Amino acid sequence: MVENQDPTPPEVTVASPAAPVPPTGRLRRGIGYALLVISTVTWTGGIVALPLLPLPLAQRAAVGGALILIGEITFWAAIPFLGREIVMLFRRKLNPWRWLRKQELEDKKE
Repeated sequence: MVENQDPTPPEVTVASPAAPVPPTGRLRRGIGYALLVISTVTWTGGIVALPLLPLPLAQRAAVGGALILIGEITFWAAIPFLGREIVMLFRRKLNPWRWLRKQELEDKKE
């Protein structure tokens, strides 16, 4: 015995033009740069300002670890928004070991 079959095909859902679109262009870069700034501020705050706070040593260690962790998370979260090339450029330019090597190379040339 054959059951009643519906001759109409099932409905196909099509995304409406008002569907949310992933951030692109300026918004995407803006989010990436904001995350990069947050990363830099948390790292700098952890290194420079933390020793100056009137906190016990255990609290300073906990806050410093948290700031460094937040800095790393926001840095790596910026990569999908900015692209790997831009992030590596920032890392190369802001690496103090690279500055010292350049200075050593210049001293050897003289």
